[in-house]
Amino acid sequence: PTGQPLRKVSSMGTLTPHEQRCLELLAREGKAPNEIAIAVNISRGSVTSLFQRIRHKLRADNTAQMVYIALKKGLIE
Repeated sequence: PTGQPLRKVSSMGTLTPHEQRCLELLAREGKAPNEIAIAVNISRGSVTSLFQRIRHKLRADNTAQMVYIALKKGLIE
């Protein structure tokens, strides 16, 4: 999002270690939600819910923006 200020993490707090791990699997390893579910032993639906929760926390409109914000804020490497 060029020209847009970075959004702050919501008052809900920072990402949990579990949220960070799943987001790193998506962002760094390029894993699809079904692959993430297998890797962390949760259902595909749980991965979808988890990413919705992360998008809400980061105030991101979509998955690409969620990853961008998390990287810029140093929440994932």
